[in-house]
Amino acid sequence: MGRKKRHEGHADESWLLPYSDLMTLLLALFIVLFAASKVDEAKFQAIREAFATQFAGGTKLPEGGDGLLPEVVLPILPDDQEEAEPAPSEPDEPEESEESEDPEQPDQEQSEPEQPNPDLAELFDSLTGYIATNDLSDNMALKLSSEEVLVTLSSDVWFASGSAELTPEMRVFAVTLADLLAQSQKTHPINIIITGHTDDRPIHTAAFPSNWHLSVARAVNFMEIMLENSTFDPRIFSARGYGEYEPIDTSGTPEGLQHNRRVEVLLSLADDEPG
Repeated sequence: MGRKKRHEGHADESWLLPYSDLMTLLLALFIVLFAASKVDEAKFQAIREAFATQFAGGTKLPEGGDGLLPEVVLPILPDDQEEAEPAPSEPDEPEESEESEDPEQPDQEQSEPEQPNPDLAELFDSLTGYIATNDLSDNMALKLSSEEVLVTLSSDVWFASGSAELTPEMRVFAVTLADLLAQSQKTHPINIIITGHTDDRPIHTAAFPSNWHLSVARAVNFMEIMLENSTFDPRIFSARGYGEYEPIDTSGTPEGLQHNRRVEVLLSLADDEPG
């Protein structure tokens, strides 16, 4: 009778246990190395607990206690050190302050007012003296710029409402102004522009259909008085009227209406004698 074959038993697989433990430890090691590249407190605590579980045979670390693993102190990464260092800004500050000072010097030079022409300044002083001597400061105003003198005559002393006829006081001043300007004309030629203005009350008469006509008539009548001085060349004169469209005061009061009824004499330097 033949011999019965014995069934072979399963091979010993006990080696798989330490092998699986080794693979688990290697996997945990790689996870630690990967996680150590960035410091994250929550992730670090989770990894620490995972290590404790593996090394302690599945026992989880108690919170706040010391497990089988010693505490790991991770060094500060070079990237963090670079971010913590502020960028140097001190060398730039002196350059900015120097650049901010340079533009101020041209502005200061430009802000200096131009000196008026000596001839116009002398004429301005003469007119100022005449106004003070005759107590006309309430009815006349002067303004001096680098190349112009503006004489403003306003009030019922000069013109009555709705009239272009010069009052006796206005005629006297026109003659006096002509004499003063004639003296200045000998040393330096000037141009004379006479402008008439009215208040805003409408007018419609046979003589003046509108305030435009009235304002021009006031300027022309004043100019005619000045031209009685034969030393003037009429070509340096011009007359214009703005009606009620350039007021200098409110029209709601009698005083404001008087100020807006005015004549302005603009004296400016001429480049050459009229040809």
